[in-house]
Amino acid sequence: MVKWSLWWALTMCGWLQILNYIQILWAEVQIGSDQSDIYNGFVGAACPFISAGAILLLQWFKIDWNRWGEFGLALAALLDFGLLYVLSKARSILLMYLVYGTYHVLYQIMITISQFNLASRLVTHSYGLIFGLNTLVALALQTALTFAVVDENGLGLPIRTQFVVYAGYHALISAIFFAAVAGRFLYRVLRQRKFRPSEPYLFLYQNEYLNISGEVLNGEVYPFWTYSYLVALVPVFLLTDLLLYKPVLLLESISFIAVWLLMIFGRAVWTQQLSQICYGWATATEIAYFSYIYVKVEKKKFERVTSYRVYARRPANWPLLELLDQPADHPPSLGHLSHPQLHLPRESCSNRYLRFLSSTSQVAEGVLQKYGIGRK
Repeated sequence: MVKWSLWWALTMCGWLQILNYIQILWAEVQIGSDQSDIYNGFVGAACPFISAGAILLLQWFKIDWNRWGEFGLALAALLDFGLLYVLSKARSILLMYLVYGTYHVLYQIMITISQFNLASRLVTHSYGLIFGLNTLVALALQTALTFAVVDENGLGLPIRTQFVVYAGYHALISAIFFAAVAGRFLYRVLRQRKFRPSEPYLFLYQNEYLNISGEVLNGEVYPFWTYSYLVALVPVFLLTDLLLYKPVLLLESISFIAVWLLMIFGRAVWTQQLSQICYGWATATEIAYFSYIYVKVEKKKFERVTSYRVYARRPANWPLLELLDQPADHPPSLGHLSHPQLHLPRESCSNRYLRFLSSTSQVAEGVLQKYGIGRK
């Protein structure tokens, strides 16, 4: 409810400001020009009709606003920024009409979406209070914006510069909602995943077997995982929403395979850096793996499947840990494998490989159905 109210107040402020001063911007182009291309009244009358038609057409599209709401609001504000910036620079009145009409229609669509999403979450006797409060906040913001930008006691900016400011105002709105999208994604990551230090045998493998010094590993190799993880989070989140889960699960599997191959066959520092980059993408895409499980399970069984997921991962580690914890002077007998080769990263060559196998949708669905916890 907060996001829809915030959008309403912030964008209504901008829309009222544009509505008040658009005629002045048009006049700057129209004064002294041929009067045959002046259609101010026609544009003002046509925009509401076009908006009404667009809103009616929108009813044919089934959109989950609980899922797409914040991203849709951020994208709409970003489009508003682009339209208003073009409007502030345009010299053709016909182009200005077109851009303003697009902005008007987009605003009417999004404010309607905001209103019905708010109405669906409110009790009947709260409609007037919340709607009136949102309008009051919008008018208060518009008053402050007018005083700061238009009034001679404020900045008193020329009309085109004012519209640049209004464009920047919508860019700020977009940044707020994109930050909310990123924050929600990070919350999901932190909630579903426990951050842990680097794999316990990775350093020994790279230091003793690959002969890479601790200083190089610490300063030139391991930071690549942190940077890659951070950079990958937002695009992975958007890919998960746009492409759903299976393509992202495929990307996760490919990333883990790349980590494993680079660990085994790579010897140079740059191969280990590339391995850390792939590992960053692999860990970033884990959100799709964990989320996909919950997509296939009914809400009442979330706790049950979560316990399965947490405890099913632990036994797979025990045999390998027993092998890796053997003293170096008494290596276990595993055929042609030497002790340094056993110090391959635990997560990359065992648990990660098992997770790669289980990350395919067929295996995931099969396991869930076997235990009787999938959707019927």
